[in-house]
Amino acid sequence: MYPFQRFLMEDVFPFKQLKDKYVLLEKLGRGGMGIVFRALLMPIENEVALKVFYPPKGLFQPELEANLRTRFMIEGHVMGKMKHRNIMKLHDFDIDNDIPFYTMDILPTSLDRKIGEDVNPFQTTPISESEVFNISSQICDGLSYLHKNGVVHRDLKPANILINEDNIIKISDFGIAHIDWIPLNSGSQGLMTPLYCSPEQRKGEKTEHYSDIYTLGLIIYKLLTGEFPSFSTSQEDDLLSYVNPGWKAILWKAMRQHPKDRFQTVDELKSAIMELEKNGINKNQEMIKIPAGPFLFGKEKVQKSLPDFLIDKYPVTNKEYKEFVQSQNYSKPEFWENHQFNKDMQPVVGVSWEDASAFARWANKRLPTEEEWEKAARGIEGNIYPWGYDMPDEKRCNYGEIIGKTTDVDRFENKRNSFGCQDMVGNVWEWTSDADKEDETLKIIKGGSWMSFKIQLKCENKEYLNEHVKNNYVGFRCAADIIKNKTGEE
Repeated sequence: MYPFQRFLMEDVFPFKQLKDKYVLLEKLGRGGMGIVFRALLMPIENEVALKVFYPPKGLFQPELEANLRTRFMIEGHVMGKMKHRNIMKLHDFDIDNDIPFYTMDILPTSLDRKIGEDVNPFQTTPISESEVFNISSQICDGLSYLHKNGVVHRDLKPANILINEDNIIKISDFGIAHIDWIPLNSGSQGLMTPLYCSPEQRKGEKTEHYSDIYTLGLIIYKLLTGEFPSFSTSQEDDLLSYVNPGWKAILWKAMRQHPKDRFQTVDELKSAIMELEKNGINKNQEMIKIPAGPFLFGKEKVQKSLPDFLIDKYPVTNKEYKEFVQSQNYSKPEFWENHQFNKDMQPVVGVSWEDASAFARWANKRLPTEEEWEKAARGIEGNIYPWGYDMPDEKRCNYGEIIGKTTDVDRFENKRNSFGCQDMVGNVWEWTSDADKEDETLKIIKGGSWMSFKIQLKCENKEYLNEHVKNNYVGFRCAADIIKNKTGEE
């Protein structure tokens, strides 16, 4: 027989039959309404998560505690009714000594632990776009099933999204859900999670399925950026300035302040996300926002000005370009059979100007202009080199055939400029969208390469190359415009 472990005095409660039916192994967590244990179902010893209604004594007035007890029982009832791969499965629901409890699958982790939100909700770790596509698609499937069965979750958040060993998402915790077919739907105010509330929830207004759509948009934003969005006067002011702009229109719509301005159903939201994935936007490439304003350009350091724009943090890699080749059945670049240039994180080379442009169009981006490239490289200070005025050396960049091939794009990441763009000089020359004024077939390239001399690495320097040429020292990075709404907000 396994020992029944005793816990903090506030968590010792008068179970009777439960001790004969389950063995409690450890406390997994405590919330406002109760405690979750890791337990064994006896005598077959199946491991389950056991949740009991046991709020801390004195925390709630008797009337509210009675209301919460009813909600706890409704939560168990809802979970027992729902049969979907993305909804937490209920195993048992019972009452022991007037204390309701239920058991469910015990899962290894949750979305809040995956991104580090359980440690600090304001400093979390973004995950890759491919993971975001997978996770958001599964959440959409689970929410769609709930909504079609008359259930609005109302407390969706990373901590309530569990993940099993096969990376299957399970939506849990229906304690404050609105259920069409159960009359008790009040009393949730104060139980919701403020950081993930929809605007109508914060105001205490009626919450429909649009509220879950808003919260899911916020969760996806958090997964992509590691941050909560910044809002200004009820308008989204900088949604996704630092990641691929393809997400922006989707999440801006999902998180509109007025419910009827959002996606009308979760299925609509999922369709938009899947279309984004189908079109090849999952580049795993962070983009840097270059703010509007003046900058120094060229050898003469002429002061010019540009509107704000986005530019890739790194040159496009072989790994990213491979997604494009496979999804579009596009021709492979030169040198992919050469082990010196074909590693995943090396910049793609052996691509013509048109090849680079085709990739950019596929990714809903474009090639940067010469001026955009130079502003991003020189920073707000107008540096000679991205890092400042010191001459290049082997610790700052890849040049002069010191290494004899291209390197991973993040090898010299500790030497960043004021905007945060990386690997802008050395390694590979980069195509721009501009051309020689007298010959449009001669395109401007910037930045120097692994073969270049030090003088060629100055941010002001440029060369011209025929747009059809494919060699092992020219690659590219992409840029994008920042989308504005009708009011001029991003």
